[in-house]
Amino acid sequence: INNQGTIRLDQGLTITKAGAVHHNTDSIIINSGKTLTFNQGNFNYDGGSISGTGILKFNNGATYTVNTANIPSIIKTTFTSSTLAAPSLITNLGNLQFINNNSITANLKNGATGIIQISNQTNSMSGNLTTVAGSKLSIDCDSYYSDLTIDSGFVNNGTIELDALNGNYSSSLTINNRTLTNNPNGT
Repeated sequence: INNQGTIRLDQGLTITKAGAVHHNTDSIIINSGKTLTFNQGNFNYDGGSISGTGILKFNNGATYTVNTANIPSIIKTTFTSSTLAAPSLITNLGNLQFINNNSITANLKNGATGIIQISNQTNSMSGNLTTVAGSKLSIDCDSYYSDLTIDSGFVNNGTIELDALNGNYSSSLTINNRTLTNNPNGT
């Protein structure tokens, strides 16, 4: 796909092609209850918009590369065994959910309305993380253990939540290098 016009999803759409590179420079609208799924391949967000109340999914080795300053803030973007990448700092103002076995190689700023949700195990971040007041990093195991390993320390200005939603599993946040500093406005 090389979208230079408008794609409106009134039904779900799954795109599966290993090695494919898809681009968006115009408009994708994902309607309520619908999902646009990329299984494998690369999706490059080069501009335009991705909007609506549906879900954008990346599965099975797909890479979502954001080539703009902001990640499109639709209701939810989910990752399973996939990668979030960017050539420069990107800002999240929506809900990014990393389910399991994901890599965040982007330098990521979690904006004032941004939620980074870790919902299962083996999620790692090699890019730098920046948080601001109002943002949330939620590691919320429900049906299994949830963890996020971050290669470098960061200063938290938002909220970090480690939850065991059903009480049978645990959540963990690991910082490999440097420290996690919780500023006075961070919780």
